[in-house]
Amino acid sequence: MMVSLGLVLSLLLGFLYLSAFWRQGSFTAMILCLIALLITFLFSHNTPKYRMCKNERLFAWALLCFFLSALASFLIGHGYELKSIKHPNMPSFLDIDLASKYLMGSLLFVLFFKLKFTLQKRIIFYSIALGGIICGIFAAYQRYVLGLQRVHGMSGIAEFADESAILCILCMMIFSFFAKRGERFLFALSIFASSFALLSTSTRGAFLGIILTILMFLSLVWIYQKAFIKKALWASLFCAMGFVCILFFTSGIEDGLRVKSAVNDVKYYDQGNVNTSIGLRFEMWKEAIAMFKMAPFFGLSTYEISQNLKEIRERSGSQIPRDQESDARNEAIGNKHNQILNALAKRGIVGVLALLFVWFAYGKLFYSFLKVRQFEVFAFALCALLIGFYYLFPNSLTGDVWESNVSVPLMILSVCCFYKLILQEINILQESNNA
Repeated sequence: MMVSLGLVLSLLLGFLYLSAFWRQGSFTAMILCLIALLITFLFSHNTPKYRMCKNERLFAWALLCFFLSALASFLIGHGYELKSIKHPNMPSFLDIDLASKYLMGSLLFVLFFKLKFTLQKRIIFYSIALGGIICGIFAAYQRYVLGLQRVHGMSGIAEFADESAILCILCMMIFSFFAKRGERFLFALSIFASSFALLSTSTRGAFLGIILTILMFLSLVWIYQKAFIKKALWASLFCAMGFVCILFFTSGIEDGLRVKSAVNDVKYYDQGNVNTSIGLRFEMWKEAIAMFKMAPFFGLSTYEISQNLKEIRERSGSQIPRDQESDARNEAIGNKHNQILNALAKRGIVGVLALLFVWFAYGKLFYSFLKVRQFEVFAFALCALLIGFYYLFPNSLTGDVWESNVSVPLMILSVCCFYKLILQEINILQESNNA
């Protein structure tokens, strides 16, 4: 039974990475994994159970607390008074839709480690490699056949950029630590393709994020596993080749990363024109601060925002151009393109503390494994930590990736996957020492 469960979950995790180009892929994988685990937990009475350690319980509690912070804002802010669009007689649960992924993630994480099974890591490795290549194919087709300036796969632009970046990072790790001689070409090709896909989105935050992540990757490998630094440098070179390729076929770095656009946005903002990508972000941040001041402890629910749009604009001095007849509901839904400010605005101090708790528990879960001499344990821990690092710098400052229905399931499933692989490697080492 456990062999079957391990194979099923390995295939589902493979699907997670293979479907990175598709908006619904990560959530679909999350649902299917949860169903498989629940069925096994409820109906397999002879299933061996695993006792969770302190750091594992801490991470599960952190995910749960994130959900509870959103639920508190929803209830205290009368979020249930907002009506559903599809079912006007029913309340909308918009405010806890994303947070419910954290609730599911908490349950998923607990079940992942309450049940004893073995993941097939080669299935996962090959799926990551193929997922990166698929993203590259989508990017090339959409850019050079369809003529799109910013590619998006079958997802949003930012989501496609983030998932391509994650696949690139993971393929670099696999190439550096696990790829056999005959497999290196496959993972090198995936690094090139996924980095090409990332830059084809012309998403500045994603490009800066992966540059910082690669620097962190090389630094940690140099500090803890110097024997692998040469392979890590080769992996970084393949990533750079993907960047150079896309820049060569465009008008250069200005077009690829919209550098000129960013400079013009700031200049227009100084002149009073806020209707640009960067200008709108500045105004959104002002609105978020005003919303926090109106409800500092639990933030404003979407219902409260829709009822107080005029006051929010007046308090913030926001100059975002809006139609007086525009739908207040649609105006209230949007996020503020900064993770901390968005949490302050919509869940208050309680929400920010819950978010920081998730970040702390995430880091604490994996950090200690970096000091383990066994390179497999180090590599899997670094895979998870680099995903979290990419989500934090600078994406939490310029976006709200921790509140994405695409990125959150990918993050939680990746945490489950790599932590399980760490435990497997530790068990193998202990068994060999006892033999």
